[in-house]
Amino acid sequence: MLICLTKSRFYVPFIENGSHQYNRIRRTCFFLEILAKIQSEKSWLEESIGNLTEQIKEARDHLWLNNREYDAAEKASLRQAIDQSTMSKESHSRRLQRLDKLCASPYFGRFDFTKDPGSLATLVYVGIHDFSLSSDHQQLIYDWRAPISSIFYDWELGPVWYQSPKGRVEGQVDLKRQYSIRESRFLFMIESAVSVHDEILQNVLGSVSDDKMRNIVSTIQRDQNAIIRNDASDVLVIQGVAGSGKTSIALHRVAYLLYRHKDTISAQDVLILSPNRVFSDYISQVLPELGEENIPEIRMEEIADKILEEKIKYETFEEQIYRLVENPEPKYVARVSFKAEPEFLEKLNKYIFLSKAGEFAAQDIPLGPYVIPADFIDKQYNAASNLSPGRRITRVVESVIKFDKRLRITPEQEASLRKAVRSMVKKRSLTGYYRDFFKWMGHPEILKNLSGSRWEYADVFPLAYLSLRMKGGPDYGHVRHLVVDEMQDYTAVQYKILTWLFKCRKTILGDASQKINPACSSTGETIHEAFPDSELIRLQRSYRSSYEIIRFAQGVAPDADLIPMERHGQEPEVVVTEGESAMHDKLINWATAFKDSGFKSLAIICRRAAQVKRVAAAFADAGLEAHTLDAESSHLNEGIIITTAYLAKGLEFDQVIVPYVSADEYEGETDRGLLYVACTRAMHQLDLAYFGQKSKLLDFFSV
Repeated sequence: MLICLTKSRFYVPFIENGSHQYNRIRRTCFFLEILAKIQSEKSWLEESIGNLTEQIKEARDHLWLNNREYDAAEKASLRQAIDQSTMSKESHSRRLQRLDKLCASPYFGRFDFTKDPGSLATLVYVGIHDFSLSSDHQQLIYDWRAPISSIFYDWELGPVWYQSPKGRVEGQVDLKRQYSIRESRFLFMIESAVSVHDEILQNVLGSVSDDKMRNIVSTIQRDQNAIIRNDASDVLVIQGVAGSGKTSIALHRVAYLLYRHKDTISAQDVLILSPNRVFSDYISQVLPELGEENIPEIRMEEIADKILEEKIKYETFEEQIYRLVENPEPKYVARVSFKAEPEFLEKLNKYIFLSKAGEFAAQDIPLGPYVIPADFIDKQYNAASNLSPGRRITRVVESVIKFDKRLRITPEQEASLRKAVRSMVKKRSLTGYYRDFFKWMGHPEILKNLSGSRWEYADVFPLAYLSLRMKGGPDYGHVRHLVVDEMQDYTAVQYKILTWLFKCRKTILGDASQKINPACSSTGETIHEAFPDSELIRLQRSYRSSYEIIRFAQGVAPDADLIPMERHGQEPEVVVTEGESAMHDKLINWATAFKDSGFKSLAIICRRAAQVKRVAAAFADAGLEAHTLDAESSHLNEGIIITTAYLAKGLEFDQVIVPYVSADEYEGETDRGLLYVACTRAMHQLDLAYFGQKSKLLDFFSV
């Protein structure tokens, strides 16, 4: 049952008779009451913040002017009082920010929960944050992450249960409702037995896109909620189809864990491995909208630079992708592919194991009246084979100190002992070690340096892994949870490095169908093998694109696991033109129509960077404003974006145009993946254009 309540603030558009009228008035009164209480709490907080600001200023001025009159203990007490007031002010400011969001949309769901038969039902209103008045602490709105709120996402009417910190709580739900409230306006209500009603979901999915990823708390589905609230798996691997909300789910999971374990983990204890700077900007608003601080981000190249102490120069990931996609020289592709496979890691580990046998030459060590035998030194060094050489030396020194209780070793003798053990380690350069590895394999030709002593990107992480095994690496012990996005683009060696550096819990997500690196594609299964204790979860329903767009994308690259959302729109259009100039004119016509469409974002997604430049030049000549998105970009603008498929991955747009879909541009399996990625960026409208002969990948579609 869909009931429109109001389209203007605090306005009831019509009156009904009987109980319907009473219920409508009661709902409206509760809504107005909540808004009034939130506003009252905001006023109290604003007044408190003002008072605290004045108190802090007065206390600091007083301490400054009377500094000489107080002893050290009195000064410390005054500073502590100032610090406490400052912390209270910051806490009030954070709560005020949350109330601003609640004022715009106080709640989106309600259910009536009865714990014991015959008792009064608890009316649980679910919102993006919890809310209670400071005066009486009565819980008026429950945070979507609260244990009891899971009922809203997981259960229909009837017997239910949820897991509280104290154990399982059972009860009964007799009523469930969903609300749409925007900018303090009550738009409509749905009374439904199911968790998240299709009409609400359709309404959200049918809206236009933003330049930032949005939160999905009001439309979380049951399978998504299970992932978000999964607190048991140390490593969770999510294989999700295009548009399944993988990244959003991972961020909501982070928000849930920060809420669930607020006393032991903070945003600074979480780290996200991000594919590029634009993607980082795109997801930057999700956690703040959920009341959490943004978590630190890092790119794989930054990790390599820390391990290698920035002593190795190499091509970037974007440069590698450019070479693989734009000009795939066969020998280069073969080298990259060879170093991406799990078998390469196995050979590297075997080489490290065998080479360690000759890297240490133990000798007797005279120590005062004693002699520490070489076989004891050798045994202790080999027993610490899982450690880096530096830590192994420390372990040997510690073992020697404990060798005999009668030993009394001075600091000078310990330093001399450490120097003697260090001299037994065979010295070799990192790059020399790596070159010797390829000679040992019998494939020295697979190692090629670029001009200017730069290494190929495919060699950087094997070098970093060798460095970790030789001398250890940076300390990421503070990281309690690692999020790895776009998992399909990382190699076996890169995952081994992540395993070595991050001993924490992990959420790893991606889609093998959206690989942009034609020489590498990790799947949910291969990653599950790399982390034997991991849990692999599949997301098969796609929410981003309309049914017609998904059906078209399925023609490009069939995915039997993908289940499209039944949200209909216009059919994709494929247009043939007389030549490139005519095709540019068609793109300009589409872009001109876009400006009057009500859409916010249009992406023109090319296969090659050179094509991006030519389209951008045509738009500039036509006087149309467009933004070029390239490897140096750090921000995603609204409006018209011109970019490549490998830079658009992970993003979404209201409308997408894919030009140059001719036979000489899109022909192989790599091109199939790129075209699939480009098409699945579209939410509402997809158009394609070409001149010459149409790509065989579009044979399923009749022009």
